Amino acid sequence: RTPGRVLRRLLEDADLLPCFDVLVFSDEARVRKPAAAIFRRVLDEARIDPERAVHVGDDAVSDVAGARGAGMRSEELQPWAILFAARAFLLLALPNLLDDERR
Repeated sequence: RTPGRVLRRLLEDADLLPCFDVLVFSDEARVRKPAAAIFRRVLDEARIDPERAVHVGDDAVSDVAGARGAGMRSEELQPWAILFAARAFLLLALPNLLDDERR
């Protein structure tokens, strides 16, 4: 349960913050998953109907059931898949990171 300010900083440090139009963190929203309210807040801020949204998470209760409770489609991403994706990202990004360090 990492605070939103920390997650926002991590995204900023990784140059990923501009990739997101809406960020909602449970500590700032004062509501935690699986409460449908936090999913609805994201939908409202993004101005997206729940039928058009998909939430991808790694927990069957807080992510999948929570999103479905808000009327969204939801998919569970297994932890091994997250690790695989992170490793693939690092392998793809490593040459650029090294080039940046050498400049």
